[in-house]
Amino acid sequence: MDRLLCCTAVMAHENKHEEDFRQVVWGGEPFDPNKDQDRNYLKDSWELENLDTAMCPNAESRYKICYLEWAEKRAIEVEENYPDNSSTNDWSSPGSNFK
Repeated sequence: MDRLLCCTAVMAHENKHEEDFRQVVWGGEPFDPNKDQDRNYLKDSWELENLDTAMCPNAESRYKICYLEWAEKRAIEVEENYPDNSSTNDWSSPGSNFK
Protein backbone atom coordinates (compact mmCIF):
# COMPACT_ATOMS: atom_id res chain seq x y z
CA MET A 1 0.00 0.00 0.00
CA ASP A 2 2.86 2.40 0.79
CA ARG A 3 4.17 2.04 -2.76
CA LEU A 4 0.76 2.82 -4.19
CA LEU A 5 0.44 5.95 -2.06
CA CYS A 6 3.96 7.05 -2.97
CA CYS A 7 3.28 6.45 -6.67
CA THR A 8 0.05 8.43 -6.42
CA ALA A 9 1.83 11.31 -4.70
CA VAL A 10 4.58 11.36 -7.34
CA MET A 11 1.95 11.40 -10.09
CA ALA A 12 0.20 14.31 -8.34
CA HIS A 13 3.56 16.11 -8.06
CA GLU A 14 4.28 15.73 -11.77
CA ASN A 15 0.72 16.65 -12.69
CA LYS A 16 1.12 19.86 -10.67
CA HIS A 17 4.09 20.78 -12.87
CA GLU A 18 2.00 20.28 -16.02
CA GLU A 19 -0.99 22.15 -14.59
CA ASP A 20 1.14 25.10 -13.45
CA PHE A 21 2.92 25.31 -16.78
CA ARG A 22 -0.31 25.33 -18.77
CA GLN A 23 -2.65 27.22 -16.45
CA VAL A 24 -0.44 29.52 -14.38
CA VAL A 25 2.45 30.30 -16.74
CA TRP A 26 0.45 30.28 -19.99
CA GLY A 27 -3.01 31.13 -18.64
CA GLY A 28 -4.48 28.07 -20.34
CA GLU A 29 -3.25 29.22 -23.75
CA PRO A 30 -1.16 26.95 -25.97
CA PHE A 31 2.55 27.74 -26.22
CA ASP A 32 3.03 30.73 -28.51
CA PRO A 33 6.59 31.60 -29.61
CA ASN A 34 5.45 35.18 -30.26
CA LYS A 35 4.78 35.52 -26.52
CA ASP A 36 8.15 34.01 -25.60
CA GLN A 37 10.73 36.28 -27.16
CA ASP A 38 13.67 34.83 -25.21
CA ARG A 39 12.70 31.25 -26.21
CA ASN A 40 12.82 29.76 -22.73
CA TYR A 41 9.24 28.36 -22.84
CA LEU A 42 7.98 30.87 -20.26
CA LYS A 43 5.37 33.42 -21.29
CA ASP A 44 7.08 36.83 -21.32
CA SER A 45 4.34 38.59 -19.33
CA TRP A 46 4.42 35.88 -16.64
CA GLU A 47 8.21 36.10 -16.37
CA LEU A 48 8.11 39.85 -15.84
CA GLU A 49 5.55 39.55 -13.07
CA ASN A 50 6.89 36.47 -11.28
CA LEU A 51 10.63 35.94 -11.65
CA ASP A 52 13.30 38.00 -9.97
CA THR A 53 15.26 39.27 -12.96
CA ALA A 54 18.05 40.57 -10.69
CA MET A 55 18.72 37.02 -9.55
CA CYS A 56 18.05 35.45 -12.94
CA PRO A 57 19.08 38.06 -15.50
CA ASN A 58 19.01 35.93 -18.66
CA ALA A 59 16.60 33.50 -20.29
CA GLU A 60 18.60 30.39 -19.41
CA SER A 61 18.88 31.21 -15.72
CA ARG A 62 15.24 32.33 -15.53
CA TYR A 63 14.19 28.88 -16.72
CA LYS A 64 16.86 26.64 -15.20
CA ILE A 65 17.08 28.36 -11.82
CA CYS A 66 14.13 30.61 -10.99
CA TYR A 67 11.33 28.79 -12.79
CA LEU A 68 12.42 25.27 -11.84
CA GLU A 69 12.81 26.23 -8.16
CA TRP A 70 9.37 27.89 -8.19
CA ALA A 71 7.84 24.86 -9.92
CA GLU A 72 9.43 22.33 -7.56
CA LYS A 73 8.30 24.18 -4.42
CA ARG A 74 4.71 24.24 -5.68
CA ALA A 75 4.77 20.55 -6.63
CA ILE A 76 6.37 19.47 -3.33
CA GLU A 77 3.47 21.11 -1.49
CA VAL A 78 1.15 18.72 -3.34
CA GLU A 79 3.24 15.68 -2.34
CA GLU A 80 3.33 16.73 1.31
CA ASN A 81 -0.44 16.52 1.51
CA TYR A 82 -0.42 12.76 0.89
CA PRO A 83 -0.78 10.45 3.91
CA ASP A 84 2.53 8.63 3.35
CA ASN A 85 4.54 11.89 3.56
CA SER A 86 5.89 11.27 0.08
CA SER A 87 8.18 14.27 0.21
CA THR A 88 10.28 12.31 2.71
CA ASN A 89 9.79 8.99 0.93
CA ASP A 90 10.72 10.24 -2.50
CA TRP A 91 11.65 8.09 -5.52
CA SER A 92 14.08 10.66 -6.86
CA SER A 93 16.01 12.11 -3.95
CA PRO A 94 15.00 11.28 -0.39
CA GLY A 95 13.58 14.34 1.29
CA SER A 96 12.67 16.33 -1.79
CA ASN A 97 12.55 16.32 -5.57
CA PHE A 98 14.30 19.69 -5.47
CA LYS A 99 17.52 18.59 -3.75
